[in-house]
Amino acid sequence: MIFEHNETAYGQNLRGFTAFVPDAFGSNPAQMEQYYNQIYVYGPDPRFPISPATLAGAAAYKAVKLHEGNYHLSGLDQRQNHNYAINLLRESAANEANLLLQRFPLPGVDPMIVVVSAEAGAHRLYDHEHFL
Repeated sequence: MIFEHNETAYGQNLRGFTAFVPDAFGSNPAQMEQYYNQIYVYGPDPRFPISPATLAGAAAYKAVKLHEGNYHLSGLDQRQNHNYAINLLRESAANEANLLLQRFPLPGVDPMIVVVSAEAGAHRLYDHEHFL
C-alpha cells in the first residue's frame, strides 16, 4: 500500500488493532512553517511550554528557507548539487537549533535530540519541496 506524502496512513498491527502511522518529521511543510511562525514570527506563548519538536522544526524551516533564498540569488541549479546542499542545510539547521537552545533552554531534554531532529527535518523538508 503506497500513501501520498499528505495522506494519513492507518493500518492494522498483528493483533488486528488499528494503528496511526504519522508522517516522518519534516515531511509536512505546513507543520514546519507553523513551528517557524510560533518561534520567529509570533513568539512563544508563555502559557504553553516549548517542545523539542517546535525548536527543531523552526530551525529546520529557517535553514531551508535561507538556503532557497541564497540559491535563487546565486542562480545555481539545486538539483546538480544535492549532496552539497543537504550538507549545508544540516549544518545550518544544527547551528540554528543550538542558537534556539541557548535562547529557549529545555531542562531535562538532551540537546542532541533537538539538533539531530533539526538536521533530519531540514533534509526531509528540502527533499519534499524539491524532489517530490
